[in-house]
Amino acid sequence: MSEKAIEGWKAIAEMFNVSVRVMINRKTELKACGAIFYMLKGDPSKHKRHRVVCAFPSQLKDWMMIKSAKGEKF
Repeated sequence: MSEKAIEGWKAIAEMFNVSVRVMINRKTELKACGAIFYMLKGDPSKHKRHRVVCAFPSQLKDWMMIKSAKGEKF
């Protein structure tokens, strides 16, 4: 069974039961460890494409476990 990526800061924040702002503030850290990636969404023929942040839940959980193991607070 394959895992489905979640899209958007709101969905990522809901996974950890925190605000969107908290997750956006950790964007650099999340990107550096490969927990998030960006995908282009929209209709290219109408020039209405935009970047959407995405993540796989398992990678986010791994990131959180590493932080916990280091004794860092979330």
